[in-house]
Amino acid sequence: MSNRLATVRAFLLPVLGFGMLLGTLIWGSVLGHFPAWLLGMGGSGVGVLVAGLLWQDRGSVRDSVASLAYCFFVFLAAVFVYLLAANHSRRIDLTRDGIHTLSEQTVGFLRSIETPIRVTTFAEPRDHESLRRFFAQYERETDKLSFEIYNPETDISVARRFDDYVYPGDTYAVTSENGVEKRRERFALSARNQYRESVLTNALLKVDRGGTKQIYFLAGHKERPFEKDESAQRDDSIQVFRELTEQRIMQAKPLVLRQASRVPEDAAAIAIMGPAVDLFDMEREMLIEYLDEGGSLLVLLDPTFVGEDLANLAAVLAHAGIAMPNEVLIDKYGQRDFRHILTERGSSHPIVTSVESPQIKLFMARPVDPAPELAEGHAPRVETLLQSMQSVWREDPGAFLRRGRPQQPEDSAEIHAQPVAVASSWPTPGAPRRAAARVVVFGDSDFLTNDSLLAKDPLVLTLQTMNWLVQRDDLLAIPPKILPPSSFVMTQQRFWAMIGTLLLIGLGILVGGISVTVARRRAG
Repeated sequence: MSNRLATVRAFLLPVLGFGMLLGTLIWGSVLGHFPAWLLGMGGSGVGVLVAGLLWQDRGSVRDSVASLAYCFFVFLAAVFVYLLAANHSRRIDLTRDGIHTLSEQTVGFLRSIETPIRVTTFAEPRDHESLRRFFAQYERETDKLSFEIYNPETDISVARRFDDYVYPGDTYAVTSENGVEKRRERFALSARNQYRESVLTNALLKVDRGGTKQIYFLAGHKERPFEKDESAQRDDSIQVFRELTEQRIMQAKPLVLRQASRVPEDAAAIAIMGPAVDLFDMEREMLIEYLDEGGSLLVLLDPTFVGEDLANLAAVLAHAGIAMPNEVLIDKYGQRDFRHILTERGSSHPIVTSVESPQIKLFMARPVDPAPELAEGHAPRVETLLQSMQSVWREDPGAFLRRGRPQQPEDSAEIHAQPVAVASSWPTPGAPRRAAARVVVFGDSDFLTNDSLLAKDPLVLTLQTMNWLVQRDDLLAIPPKILPPSSFVMTQQRFWAMIGTLLLIGLGILVGGISVTVARRRAG
C-alpha cells in the first residue's frame, strides 16, 4: 500500500503540471488569444512540471541535474519553434481544390491595392465565424482592407448608414480619401456561396478602379429576351445570365443601336444574344468602328431556318476573322434527332483553360469557323474555344427541316470535329477605347437561357468570357471552391485487405514482444 501511495505522490506533480499546460493550450485555442492570466497559468504549469520531475529524482544530484537539463532543452526547443512560427508563418492548404486558399489572380490584385477599402457585410449570427475566416484570407495579403460584420436585425443603426432596408447578405465596399467617401459598391455575399471569392474580388476591383463602364446587350433584332416573361410557357430569356454579369462583372443594360449615332463611350463590351433579324447597314458600320477603337463583342448565333442570312452581322464577324456559315451541326451519336452536340476544349485560350471540364451540351448549334483571311487591314489572332466531338457533320438547315431527319454524308472526311466557339483579338494601338479589340462567338444561344443555364461549367465559362472581353484578365480563372464529398466503399477485397493488415500488425507486435522477453532472459 505504501509503495502504491509513493508512486501516486511521485507522479502527482508532473501530471498536475501537464494538465495545467494542456488546459492553457485548449482554452487559448477556444478563445482565439492568450490573455495574461492564461499565460500565468501556463507558466505555473511549467513550474509544477519541473518541480515534479525534480521531486522524482530527489536524493540523486546527477539524476536531478539530468532532469533539469532535459526540461531546459525542451523549453528552448519550444521557444525556438514559436519564434520560427511567429516570424516565418505560412499556411498550408492540403485540400485538393484549395478551398482555404485564395487564387493567384486575387492575391496579385490585393497586393496592387493602394487606396484603403472598408468592407461591411450584414449576415445572420450563425454565418459570422465562417465569414471571419474567409475575410482573414484577404487581410493576410494586404493591409489596405478592413472588414466589419453586423447582424441587420440588431445593428439597426449601422445598417441605416448604408440603406433604408438592409438584409442578410447585403455587403458594401467603400473606398475613401482623407475621410471622405469616394466610391461605394453594393453587392450580395453569402457565406455558403461557392462563388464567394469571385463575387468579393470583383466587387473590390470595381470599387478600387472605379469607372462607369457598362456592358450593353443589343436589342431590336429579335434577340433573346432581356427579362423573363411570366406568361410564357418556356423561359428563353437571358435574365439569369444578365444578373450574374451585373453581380460579378459590371452593370448591364439594353441598347437599341440604330437610335444612336455611335456606340456609347462607356461601353466595355456589346453582347448580341441569338439575333433572328440582321443588323441595319448603319449598325454594321458602327460596330466595325467600335471594334477598330478597341471594343469588345460577344455574339451568340443559332442556325437560321427561315432563310435570313444575317449578311451585315457576318460582315462584322468577318472583320474579326470569323466565318458564320448558315449550317446546322448533326452528331450521329447525339440525342433528340442527333441535334445535341457535346463540346470539348479546342485550345489553350485563357477562357477555357480555367474551366475544369468544358463539356457543354448544345442543342441546335451551328459551326463558327476561324477565318483570319477574311479580315482586312489587320491580322487577328483567332482561336477555337470549343469544338464538337469527331462524329459530327454539317447540313443545310432548310434541307434538314424539309426532310425532318439527318442525312449522313457519303464522304467520311466530312465527319469530324467542328468549331462551335471561337475567340478573336488584334492590337489597336492608339485607339481611344483600348489597345486591343476582342470578339467571342458561340454557335448557340440556348445554353445561356434561364431554362438551360443550370450546370456549373456554362456559368464559369460565360463569366470567364465576359471577364476576358472587358479585359479583366487578372480575374480569369477564379472557379468556385467546392469541397468534394469523401466516401469509402467497403468492397470484399478491401475488407480482407484490412483484416490481413491488422493481423500482420498484431503478429509483428507479438513477435517483437516475445523477442525482447527472450533477449532479456538470456541477458539476465
